[in-house]
Amino acid sequence: MSKNRPTATIMARRSATALAAVFALIMTMMAWQVAMSPSSHAAAVDESFANATPAESAWIRLGAACLTDATSGPWACDRDADPTATNTSRGFGTPVARGDGTGFLQLTDNRLNTNGGVVYNEAIAASQGLAIEFTQYQYGPTRNREDRRAADGIGFFLVDGAVNLTETGPIGGSLGYGPRRDQSPVLPGIANGYLGVGLDTFGNFANQGHVGGTDCPAPGSEPAGLYAGSGWNTLENANALYTNNISLRGPGNGTTGYCLLAREKLDTIGSDGSVADTFSPHVPGSWGSKSLWAGDLHVTPTQSDIISAGRKVRIVVSPVANPGDHPTVTVSIDYSGTGNNYEEILSETVPAPIPAAGFKFGFSASTGNNTGSHLIGSLSILNAPGAEDDTVTLNQGETANFTAADLVTPGASPIPGTDAYRLIDPNNGNPVTSVDVPGEGTWTINPNTGDVTFVPSSGFTGPVTPIDYRVTDSTGQSADGELSVIYRPEAADDIRIVQPGSTGTFDVENDLVTPGSSNDLTYTLLEPGTGNPVTTYTDAHGGVWTINPNTGETTYQAHESYRGPVPSIDYRVTDGNNETATGTLSIIVPPLAEDETKAGNPGDAVSFDPIADLVDTGSSTDITITLESSDPGDPNTLTVPGEGTWTLVPGTGVITFTPEPGFTDNPAPIQYRATDGNDLFDTATLTVEYNVPPQAGDQTVTVNPGDPATLHPVITPGTDPNPTVSLDGSDPGDPTRKTVPGEGVWTIDPGTGQATFTPEPGFTDNPTPVTYTVTDSNGLTDSGTLTVLTRTPPTANDQSKTTQPGTPVDFDPPVDLVTPGSDSNIRIELLDPSTGDPVPGNSVTVPGEGTWTVDPSTGKVTFTPADGFTGTATLRYRATDGNDLYDEAQLSVTIPASDSGAGDDDSEDTDNGRDDADDDSDEDSGNNGRDRDELARTGATITATAIGAFGLLLLGAGLIVITRRRLEV
Repeated sequence: MSKNRPTATIMARRSATALAAVFALIMTMMAWQVAMSPSSHAAAVDESFANATPAESAWIRLGAACLTDATSGPWACDRDADPTATNTSRGFGTPVARGDGTGFLQLTDNRLNTNGGVVYNEAIAASQGLAIEFTQYQYGPTRNREDRRAADGIGFFLVDGAVNLTETGPIGGSLGYGPRRDQSPVLPGIANGYLGVGLDTFGNFANQGHVGGTDCPAPGSEPAGLYAGSGWNTLENANALYTNNISLRGPGNGTTGYCLLAREKLDTIGSDGSVADTFSPHVPGSWGSKSLWAGDLHVTPTQSDIISAGRKVRIVVSPVANPGDHPTVTVSIDYSGTGNNYEEILSETVPAPIPAAGFKFGFSASTGNNTGSHLIGSLSILNAPGAEDDTVTLNQGETANFTAADLVTPGASPIPGTDAYRLIDPNNGNPVTSVDVPGEGTWTINPNTGDVTFVPSSGFTGPVTPIDYRVTDSTGQSADGELSVIYRPEAADDIRIVQPGSTGTFDVENDLVTPGSSNDLTYTLLEPGTGNPVTTYTDAHGGVWTINPNTGETTYQAHESYRGPVPSIDYRVTDGNNETATGTLSIIVPPLAEDETKAGNPGDAVSFDPIADLVDTGSSTDITITLESSDPGDPNTLTVPGEGTWTLVPGTGVITFTPEPGFTDNPAPIQYRATDGNDLFDTATLTVEYNVPPQAGDQTVTVNPGDPATLHPVITPGTDPNPTVSLDGSDPGDPTRKTVPGEGVWTIDPGTGQATFTPEPGFTDNPTPVTYTVTDSNGLTDSGTLTVLTRTPPTANDQSKTTQPGTPVDFDPPVDLVTPGSDSNIRIELLDPSTGDPVPGNSVTVPGEGTWTVDPSTGKVTFTPADGFTGTATLRYRATDGNDLYDEAQLSVTIPASDSGAGDDDSEDTDNGRDDADDDSDEDSGNNGRDRDELARTGATITATAIGAFGLLLLGAGLIVITRRRLEV
């Protein structure tokens, strides 16, 4: 029922029965208001007006009406380059034509004396009533120029569906619906009108003196010419009561009918309500918190500006129980424009049945002497209930939930609170509350709430066969919708262990991806950092990722020179439903444990630090070192009998081998393990090789007296091939030289070890042996002894023998006369009496005396006197040993003259041995180091000592002293 209607507008009294019926219908509609979903969509007419052309050809554009999203064509809006240029500028208040589906239906821009409308010239069934929703936008600016003020408003109308609807009724305050009774003659209304709804900002549509047929009730205090020449509704005139008003006008045709059914002022400002204008330039009127008019916007408003000005309007023509019954019309408004906060404004019974042909409809607006922009958006007209399809997309294994009540848009009849919903059995088409689909799962529906669930069978991943649901309203009209479940594909993560330079392969399609509702799969990598899809990617370390878009096979070719963390990469699988899943592929590079061989000196402990020296980390830098073999109960110790103990320090990873006392060989190698934070490991071998010390050999050499000695001791390098040699007790500052007073000087080559001993002059004894030391770079040493032996020459003795004339005499020097020195191998040589040198052969003949002969094999010497020789014959000989050392002595034979006292004794030996106290052989003979300056070329020097001045003449004889000299060579 209308609220606060002035008495003058109350319609003719109806019977109590009729009022009761109307009340029942109103209660039905109130129930429908509660049950209806706030998000209805499916409709007999569904037009967004957001695009460049309407969705259906039934629409006819009238006057200045246009679609703001159209950039060109018949539905494009007229726009001046500068919409503020004159008071008739086109496009003032019109949003920019974006051409992107964000527009509106503009009935008029904010221009004087303009009008526009649209009609839908195709009948829609209405036997079960209609539910109409749209958004209206009315805005200024009102006084940015004096001639721009809030204009008439917007009219919505229904007409008999049998009419060829191509135009509206009169423009102006009648809003394109009713007759203009302020004109003479009266201007006829729209043909075969059924209902006019005035969204009346100015107030004339609600004025019974301005609009209505000639047969409508008398206007009372509402004369048509109420404006007193001002052209505006001010506080000073009663017409201010009808600004910001929603009014209903009933059926009519021509100049009769179209009478006011109800009117309701919306605002709450003051006792008289809102004021359209203060009539002061640049000072807008007051509209209060509830208004059709949104106030001032920009000259060229944005889409968001216009959306903020929206008021959602709902008009319901109720269904009737019987043909010929009169429906009730209810008008509600949502000032937020969202459709979630509707307030019922008025509800009245239309004094005519719903036409059998249904309805056609349209919108109209005009500005006249005042201005305002009038726009419409998002029109939906429903008759039977609507049931939308719905699809939910889920992860595999999840239960699907639908609320059918949210998908159903009631028509003119409400949806019952009980038993309104069913599933349609796909096998027989029967309505049921549960359907089991073998191999897929179970569908169930709550018949009262419309809640639907699909529970998949265990392991089922899709696709799901869609199912239909049905909603039935209170009049038995039903609608079916389809429910679909799409299961997304699943993409698992995976890891490959890859060594530098090798390739890791992922079989994404077979190993990692589980298809959902579609098996049509494509694959791509997602570029790190940007997320862009790529089929190949090279990371910062030179590793190359590649994916096959058809099979999903992915490879990672690691760079041969890089060992370390490799950033993971995501891949995406997209199915035929354009659903995606993302997984992560990771490469982990294991650590590399290297072998190591370390040297140590025998007896020393040797330590290894694998973490610092041997392990190259891979993807994880967290390294733990363990022994591959260890003692029972002690993982950090390995004892090797007969060798030593290996010990691990767990905190540092240092491994030490400590040999048993006396063990100097190389221990058996062991293995260690390096394990990283990814539980990847590598093993390697630790080897201890003890340094081999150098070996210094002793050497003894023998030299002739006075000769320098050179020694070549055998030095065997150990581990260090280049040891250094020095003399023990060396001279200060020179480790290669050692002076032994009274003996001589030792020197040694530090690189080769070759040593020399140079005796002091006259020193012929054996020098004191010395030691030398070989030292290598490892600090290992060995010592050897150098010994020089001075050879002893043989000693040759003189010998005299007596024989008879003509009788040979034998001497055996090797046996009788020569004492060997260092060498017992003696060679006897005869010396030339004239030169003192050995004779070239084995004999020497002294004329007049005889012949001396030596047997070279035995060394025996034989003197054979010459015939008739008597006297003493002498000859020097030389005894030489194997070292070429020699000594010389004299052999003499005395042959006396014939003497009766000689008897048979042929010879007499006289051996002047070296033991004689006056033996001077050391001065005369041998090469034992003495000078040879006094060597006589004949081998002897005869010195005569006179006994008296005439001693040589005495008795023909003299004392002959033969001084034997030794010859040196």
